[in-house]
Amino acid sequence: MTLNHAALVAALALTQATPLTARAAAPQWRLTREIPVSHKATVVAFEDDQHGITAGYAGTVFYTEDGGKTWQPGANRSMCRFGLDAIPGLAVTSGNGGDVRFSTDRGASWTSAASFGRGEPNHVRYVSFVDASRGLLAGPDDLGLTTDGGRTWVKLAAPVKAGMNAGVSLADAGGPLVIRLLDDGGALWRSDDGGKTWAAAKSPLGRAVFESISVPYAAIRFTGEEGVVAAIADEGGVPKGHVYRTRDGGKTWAEELVAAGLPPSAVTLSADGKQLTSFDTRTIRLYRAD
Repeated sequence: MTLNHAALVAALALTQATPLTARAAAPQWRLTREIPVSHKATVVAFEDDQHGITAGYAGTVFYTEDGGKTWQPGANRSMCRFGLDAIPGLAVTSGNGGDVRFSTDRGASWTSAASFGRGEPNHVRYVSFVDASRGLLAGPDDLGLTTDGGRTWVKLAAPVKAGMNAGVSLADAGGPLVIRLLDDGGALWRSDDGGKTWAAAKSPLGRAVFESISVPYAAIRFTGEEGVVAAIADEGGVPKGHVYRTRDGGKTWAEELVAAGLPPSAVTLSADGKQLTSFDTRTIRLYRAD
């Protein structure tokens, strides 16, 4: 007997499903803008559709207030920049030599925070802040937490069985801060006590993160029970971008389709997890979750 259309679709979904992820139809990520970049930069973060920052070599920083139509140089003197996070009221950039910088005017001016991390190629490049006081920095094998706006950093021990760090998230769940760490093998780890203890969490990736020796090829953002992971995965030596979302704190994940695809690039996520920024040193691509 021939399967009807609905039964056929259900059968195909079962054959394509994975234990931890299922492909979802919505929300999808639409490409809202492609922005060519003429100045040199390594990483880009957009707080919202209009306000963005680029950071790069020799501490060079630019900022835009009109969605990338025009760029202004920011006032910064530092070593090379490779990590960046932009949330309402604060931008943080990290890089070579443990040099950490803060901006409270959307990238126009920058001040020094306490140093954390080391020099290339082990420099800090993963940045996740929840507000002006509390944030997380990581290099491949360094992990530091601040609760005083970067005046001090507490060095945390990563999970014993974890690989090299490939992405971090700090989230306020209404109680203790929740730390999530994605390692270079694609495994996800969670700590509910400030990094004192860790537990393995369900990872949507299921494969290694493509190796980047300088910039973040993965980004994680959680707001309450909802979270997003964007990563450039290593698929047999070929880089391929993926985006996943959870609405139950990471118990289940669904892969979300990205319009025009997510190319090999440095990636960052906005504070609400609704905007994804991709940068390949020549072009910024802004995606928005519908």
